[in-house]
Amino acid sequence: RPFPYMFFFPGLRSSSVFSTSEFPWVELLQNHKDLIKSEYKKAQEVYKVNDFTEADEKEHKLSHGKLNWFSYIKNGKERKEFKQLCPKTSKILSQIDGLMTELPFSNACFSTLHPESAIIKHTGPVNIKLRCHLPLDAPEDAFLRIGGVPHQWEEGRMIIFDETYEHEEANFDSNKERSVLSFDIWHPDLVDEEKEALLNSLKKA
Repeated sequence: RPFPYMFFFPGLRSSSVFSTSEFPWVELLQNHKDLIKSEYKKAQEVYKVNDFTEADEKEHKLSHGKLNWFSYIKNGKERKEFKQLCPKTSKILSQIDGLMTELPFSNACFSTLHPESAIIKHTGPVNIKLRCHLPLDAPEDAFLRIGGVPHQWEEGRMIIFDETYEHEEANFDSNKERSVLSFDIWHPDLVDEEKEALLNSLKKA
């Protein structure tokens, strides 16, 4: 069952994982996986700052080993460095219907979980958003467990889940990185008027 630690919006469908068939834009990302991965690899060579160092103490306590973020949206705000280094990925993300921005708990980034690293069990802050992963590098010994059920990342195959369910990530491979394009979207049950009201009330959360 979900356990949001900040805010719960009643009446929304609750499921640990959502079917990608519900979201028409999934095909766009999956069809452009190679392009996105190419920009990610080029950015890795150039951008040496780890945005994860800006995460709060709670997030740092959740990770073991090494985790890197290169953020397009960090705490609701766009990062110009990402748009400069990854213009095509930025354009694709901007075409996603329901991409969550502006709120302090909305994020979009390239997330790299290095070999023999993990993110321990935790839950997300709110049930008004879903977390999306487009896997770019997916070692066999890496997994995502949501609500006690393990899921295998597959390169180019989207996973959409409710992060208010207890979840964890691990990469037990000794040599390969696990990398995903990770971003947040509004829960699909919310209508525009509800989103606007939530934006107005939670922008300064």
